[in-house]
Amino acid sequence: GTVTFNGSTADQSIGGNNSSTFCNLTINNTGYNINLNTPVTVTGDLTLTDGNIILNTANLTLGTASADLSNLTGGSSASYIEADNSGTVIYYHNNASTDYTYPVGCASYYTPFTFNTGTSVLGANAYTTMRVVDAAHTEIGTQTNYLSRYWVLTDNDITSPNYNVSYTYDNTDINGTETTLLPYKYASSAWTNGGLLNVNSNTLSWNNITSFSDFTGLGSTPLPIELLSFTAKCTGDNITINWTTANETNNDYFILEKSRDMTDFVEIARIEGQGFSNTNIEYIYNDTLVFSGYNYYRLTQVDFDGTTKSFAPIYVNCEHSNNGEARIFVYPNPFRSEINIFMENINNDVIRFELYDEPGKLLYSEKYKITGSPETHTIKLDQLEPAIYFLKSVTDSLLFTRKIIKKK
Repeated sequence: GTVTFNGSTADQSIGGNNSSTFCNLTINNTGYNINLNTPVTVTGDLTLTDGNIILNTANLTLGTASADLSNLTGGSSASYIEADNSGTVIYYHNNASTDYTYPVGCASYYTPFTFNTGTSVLGANAYTTMRVVDAAHTEIGTQTNYLSRYWVLTDNDITSPNYNVSYTYDNTDINGTETTLLPYKYASSAWTNGGLLNVNSNTLSWNNITSFSDFTGLGSTPLPIELLSFTAKCTGDNITINWTTANETNNDYFILEKSRDMTDFVEIARIEGQGFSNTNIEYIYNDTLVFSGYNYYRLTQVDFDGTTKSFAPIYVNCEHSNNGEARIFVYPNPFRSEINIFMENINNDVIRFELYDEPGKLLYSEKYKITGSPETHTIKLDQLEPAIYFLKSVTDSLLFTRKIIKKK
């Protein structure tokens, strides 16, 4: 049989202590809605003519594990499912390459989403769930072209997913330039995009998708960080490097590199990022190896998935003078595979480098001929285990000892 809601004086509700199941359900409330206060299942026909079904925190299930919903008729701005709370629409899928339309929206706008099962492998209890968030996605960063709406699609008992989607937005969702928008999905802390925009129908479509996630429309892939500033300043015997980010998305860490000539950059530090942040974050690094004259720095940001972005180098001119004092610096420290030994005003022709572990065992020894000042020598130590070591630099008249740390 068919249950019809056709009230014309006030909103109606479906409640009770237990869930309700309807064979056929028709919504034809003139200007009024149906509030769900308990889970509801429809197994036959769902007809949406006038008035919305408001899920609130309850779920609406369409079909069963053994049979699809017979028919879904209607679905328009006059009658749809408000799925913008914690309640979701659960849609069972028993057929491949079949369209399943979610006639969903928020309290004010109808924004349907169509899921086509494609070649996905459907298990005995295959379904997807849908809800709508009437706001911009929280991980869009500094986008200026975007939709202030996203659709959350999850799955159950669907393996080897390969499906198609299309979803419709309202004009009020558009921020920035509509023609730049493309379908984007957010999953596993990363954005991916594909598909097409149809501005005439306000529809985004995308085929052959292989994972489930949040869907929206963006003008471009969100930048992992927004870099507000990147500066270097001579401060006594050090150089202080500062940078500030306004937003961070999927930001694992930064690599700070240094060069004497803007050509050969060497890593001097790795600084952990904030991962995800929408507030200003300031980073500070003090470089104790000060070249007399120009010191160049380059900053690279690294995502959790290994994607990198390098920013334009900066420089600072430090007219450094140490009155002829001998200096030896080791960088980067901590290191991963090699160290660089900077030497200045070492008067001997030969210097000996000795590397010891913490108990004092000699692990490495090398004699090096000095040909100028300043000078840098590189030693590869990738064979070492992560630990603390001590590097001694020895001449006839000098002994420098530096603690160095090998990281994973």
